[in-house]
Amino acid sequence: MRKAAISADIVRSTSFEVEDIEKFQKYLKEFFETVPAVSNIDFWGRLVKGDEIEIVCSDINKISRLAFLLKCYVKSYAPIFEVKYANPADDKALQKKYGVRISVGVGELRINDPITNIIDGDAIYRSGRGLKDISSSKRNTFIYSSDKSEQDEYVNVVCSLIDVILNNATSRQCEVLYYRILGLQENEIAIKLGISQPTVNKISNAISWNVVNDALSLLENIIKI
Repeated sequence: MRKAAISADIVRSTSFEVEDIEKFQKYLKEFFETVPAVSNIDFWGRLVKGDEIEIVCSDINKISRLAFLLKCYVKSYAPIFEVKYANPADDKALQKKYGVRISVGVGELRINDPITNIIDGDAIYRSGRGLKDISSSKRNTFIYSSDKSEQDEYVNVVCSLIDVILNNATSRQCEVLYYRILGLQENEIAIKLGISQPTVNKISNAISWNVVNDALSLLENIIKI
């Protein structure tokens, strides 16, 4: 059965304090538990080796939305070393200290069992190879590969444009964008974050939310089962 797989790793995770390992594991566990219900995207995921993530998604056309949800979620995380040592006013500088690389693979999966925690097949092989290519090239942080190669060029161009926006975003911008991708309205986000609706609107405009949303909708139409 064709599935989409995500392989991701945290950049500069060695900068984390020891306490961050457990904190980050709990943070990601919340993503795996809450996002499927809230987003209606059928997926399951796991943390490997403390700083690597693997996800299997049945909703292939929604895989780009899920991938950027993950990226926004990770970039919204506040490592202990940032809280203890960094200048809170210099949010953009904080983002350069760590980040996330994401590789998406689409193809057949022979084994997809969250109970035994086993993933095996073309989709996870593709995402794994893509992550190795990203790590060695150091030129990008996102790559998409499918068993329908004619899609790949178009998908990667659109994803790269979204990726550039996120790579330059602050943690607060990523937090707002995370909730926007989930489908929350500005007033709902304002309540969750304890800020005003005009502030959410200002952040949404600064992060080019309308452009990101249009791009994700386009990707859902391009990527077919």
